[in-house]
Amino acid sequence: MERKTSPRGVPGVIDGLSAIRLRPMLLAACLCAVLTLPVAWNARTFVSNDGISYLDMAVNTIRHGPGYLLTNGSWSPGYPALLAVILKLVHPSPASESAVVHSLDWAICAVTYFCFTYFFVNFLRWIHLVHGPGLDKGLGFLGVLIFAYTLLFVSNIDISLWLVGPNIMVEGVAYLIAGVCIRLRLPDSRFIHQAALGALMALAYVTKAAMFPLSLALLGFFLVDRKSTRLNSSHL
Repeated sequence: MERKTSPRGVPGVIDGLSAIRLRPMLLAACLCAVLTLPVAWNARTFVSNDGISYLDMAVNTIRHGPGYLLTNGSWSPGYPALLAVILKLVHPSPASESAVVHSLDWAICAVTYFCFTYFFVNFLRWIHLVHGPGLDKGLGFLGVLIFAYTLLFVSNIDISLWLVGPNIMVEGVAYLIAGVCIRLRLPDSRFIHQAALGALMALAYVTKAAMFPLSLALLGFFLVDRKSTRLNSSHL
């Protein structure tokens, strides 16, 4: 059955914002961040060979200036730039340096949980718009919420993510990119979301070079699929 509404007045979008309960998602993200604290603490002495390279980049950046980040041909500058800022502000002793670095990794992980929340909200809005209400309230919503954030938390207790490196940061950026991509397919998307997608893809590349070809592939998809980038509310 068809129902015609203007993009600004799509019931599934506007009503979905109030129907999807944001507060439980934010509480779940905070809970995941708290539960991840012991993981970061247990990994406070773990540093891989790649992690040592990132630390060396950060230290050399402090000594020689930010230009050093751009002259390094092995590692992307995003994560070591954050390391350099934190080490410059805190001035940790050699004995506590690893703990400070892992504290930064935990903070990045906590932000990642909220990046996932942005993706999750837009995903549920899309479901609400296309398929109608169902997963945005009651036991259905609670079950999806518990499953999603449990899976998210479990995926971030892998010790390989805590050996000092940009992987958790890349994860958070990927969630934001996915969330913006879904947001662009909603009828009330605006130019700012397109600009945000470009900025996030640039940030992904700065964080890890492997994200560059993936960003090109995503841009190619949007160029090919430009006619159906937004959901046509007149066919819902």
